[in-house]
Amino acid sequence: MNYSFILDLLKENLVYAVIVLFVLAVMFLLLLMIQGLKIKDLRRQLKKLQSVEIPDFPEDLKDFKLELERLEKMIETSLRRVGVERYNAFDDVGSDLSFSVAILDDHGTGVVITSLYGRNESRTYAKPIVKGSSQYKLSSEEVAAIRKAMEK
Repeated sequence: MNYSFILDLLKENLVYAVIVLFVLAVMFLLLLMIQGLKIKDLRRQLKKLQSVEIPDFPEDLKDFKLELERLEKMIETSLRRVGVERYNAFDDVGSDLSFSVAILDDHGTGVVITSLYGRNESRTYAKPIVKGSSQYKLSSEEVAAIRKAMEK
């Protein structure tokens, strides 16, 4: 190939060739500076990420599990099962004004409260309940209230 043509062209347009090369060099220098700034920003972000303390997840999960178990035990013994039985305790009183209310935990332990309404007097009784039964004699209405509470 004949390179003399290229050399002649460069001699005639040397000023333009230098200007083009200078512009290309400046563009590459600007691109290099922009890339340097991006690398500097990435390093700063990496350093920030490396300084963040990562918690010990298994230990945190263990604490959450212990707290969950504690709350589950609390819920089991909380009085949250309620059963109500309304009835007429006496023949001369209507409208089911007497009632028995059983308030129990998940194990059937709690209290049954009975209110007997009569025309001349009213009486209220409370009987402790342990695992669905009581040391005191329970009426059929109290047993029904306990059964309703345990069904919930």
